[in-house]
Amino acid sequence: MTAKISSLLLVAAVLSLTACRNNDFPFDASGTFEADEVIVSSEVAGKILSMELEEGDQLKKDSIAVVIDAGNLALQKAQVEASMMALKEKTYDVNPQLQLLQDQLKVQEAQMETLQKEQRRFSALVKADAATPKQLDDINAQIEVLQQQMLVTRQQMKVQESNTATQNRSVLSETDPLAKRADIIADQIDRSKVINPVNGTVLTKYAHAGEVIGAGKGLYKIADLSSLLLRAYVTGDQLPQIKLGQAV
Repeated sequence: MTAKISSLLLVAAVLSLTACRNNDFPFDASGTFEADEVIVSSEVAGKILSMELEEGDQLKKDSIAVVIDAGNLALQKAQVEASMMALKEKTYDVNPQLQLLQDQLKVQEAQMETLQKEQRRFSALVKADAATPKQLDDINAQIEVLQQQMLVTRQQMKVQESNTATQNRSVLSETDPLAKRADIIADQIDRSKVINPVNGTVLTKYAHAGEVIGAGKGLYKIADLSSLLLRAYVTGDQLPQIKLGQAV
C-alpha cells in the first residue's frame, strides 16, 4: 500500500508541475509532497498480543492500535499489593495489653475506695478516743502505697500506647514506597496498550503480532495524508522571476 500511495503522490506532483507549464508562468520545477510522519513505539517491553493493522489502514486518534502482554507486570503489582497487606499483619494490637492494665487499675480504684472509707471511719474513731492514731496512720500509709501503684499503672498504659504506636509507625512507614511502586507498575500496565496518537494512514508496519519487542521499539509509521506540503525546487536562473505569494 505504501508503493500505491507514493505513486499517487508522484502523479499528483507531475500533474501540478505540468499545470504550471500550461499557464503563463514558464517555470519548471521538481519537488515532493510531504506529510508529518509519526513513528509509534512501544513504551514497555513484551510480546505483542494484538496488532490488527496493515499498511494503508486508516486509524483514528486515541484508538488502541497495539496490545503488549502485561501479564508479568500484573504479577509484579499483585506481589507488591500482597506485601502491603502483610505489613498490616505485622502491626501490634495494643488493646489486649491495655485491657489488662485497665482491669488492674479498676481493682486498685476499688481498693482505694475501701481504704478511704476506712480512713474516714478511723478518723472519727480517733476523735472519739475509740481507736488509736497508729491505726489511722496505717490506713493512711496503705492509701499512699496504693496511690503510687495506681500512678505506675497509668504510666504503664501510656508507655504501652507510645511504644506500640512507634512500632506500628516503623512497620507502616514501608507502605508508602510500596504504594508508589504499585502505582508505577499500574502505569506501565496502562502503557501496554499502545494508543494511536493521530488520525491518519498507516505508512509502514515494523512489527507483527507474536513478536517480542523492547521498550522504544518502533511499531508502525503513520501520517495524516489529508493535508500535504509540496516542497518544490527551482534553478538559480528562475529565482529572479519568482515573487512571494505568486500563484503557480
